[in-house]
Amino acid sequence: MKKLAWKVGAFVVLALAVYVISVTRRGAAPASGIYAGEEIEMRKYVLFPVWNSRDSPLHHFLRQILEPSEARVIAARARAQKKTSNAVPGPQAIFEELGYKFPPGCYVEPAGGALIDIAHYPSMLERMERDLKIQPVSRGRP
Repeated sequence: MKKLAWKVGAFVVLALAVYVISVTRRGAAPASGIYAGEEIEMRKYVLFPVWNSRDSPLHHFLRQILEPSEARVIAARARAQKKTSNAVPGPQAIFEELGYKFPPGCYVEPAGGALIDIAHYPSMLERMERDLKIQPVSRGRP
């Protein structure tokens, strides 16, 4: 009887381990209850234009008033640049500097040209779009 109980227990532990590994590799397991029922989605966005450092201070001031979301991204880029040893911080560092968290399976990476790919849960992508006033160029799965 003890051998049977040991075998059943070992089988249950092994089955649970296989399940956990398969779910986390798919990226379907939310990092916390915040994203319950959501699967990671990837959206492609156009980066904000880089401000020319030769522009006048008045131009910078007007741009900050007229385009506050761009101003936030530019300021976050400057903060991220100070923290990194690289001359140009990666896009994920900029978004983290803006206060966005990236749980396992979520990321921001360059997609070529002026595009970036952001893989995150749909609710967070919608929040980023609302906060930064950006629209996706395309949608898909990572």
